[in-house]
Amino acid sequence: MRYCTLDGKQCESTDDERGVWYSVSCGYWTDQWNLLVSNPIPSCPKCGCPGYQVIWKDWFGGAKKYEETNPGYSEFLLEVKEKCFRRGWNYSEAYQKWVEERR
Repeated sequence: MRYCTLDGKQCESTDDERGVWYSVSCGYWTDQWNLLVSNPIPSCPKCGCPGYQVIWKDWFGGAKKYEETNPGYSEFLLEVKEKCFRRGWNYSEAYQKWVEERR
């Protein structure tokens, strides 16, 4: 199933209730569940890191709130979607580097 709610119901790519999976270890995140592997839990398809599940509106609501003091953070998240940076990757450090590269 490509897009679904956290209780497993199929939904559209624009549904604010759709599930998002993310790994704080490697930076990989997606709302397309068919891209993940199961080990037996949903995991990064590149490095196998396990992750967390959240609702889209909460995921991007948090990003929008963080963006109030960190301009462009939502754009940054969309740029790193479905990219694995391996274990030890840090969103805050990567965002700061991204900002510096745009100056």
